[in-house]
Amino acid sequence: MDADGVQLLIGGGAIGALVPLASAWIKARFSKTQIAPQPLEVKGAARFVTCDQCDLRHREVDNRLAAGTRAFDAVRSKIDAVETKMDTNQRDVMQSIQKLNDRIAPVAESCAENGAAIRILLGENLKTRPKS
Repeated sequence: MDADGVQLLIGGGAIGALVPLASAWIKARFSKTQIAPQPLEVKGAARFVTCDQCDLRHREVDNRLAAGTRAFDAVRSKIDAVETKMDTNQRDVMQSIQKLNDRIAPVAESCAENGAAIRILLGENLKTRPKS
């Protein structure tokens, strides 16, 4: 055998080895795979949705969203009004408490002074009083 024959033999062998690989690739690439048992039931569509129906539904959703936003804004404004009223009431209560404290403090101070005086007097009287 000459060199050309050897090359032809090696080349033919290489091509012969590639043919089954190419055949398997073509079969895998272009064959359809069937899943069995079929888990989904395929049905035809009863009817298709039109662009007009989509537009109508879009407007309905927009209207509902706008109504919800208006309702939310109304509730938020009521909450803000209540918060303002509560802040005003809290300030009024704090001022009333301070006024009461201002009126009570001198009385409490006077009572403390009188109590100290009474304790002093009682203590002196207890010391001078004969034991029975």
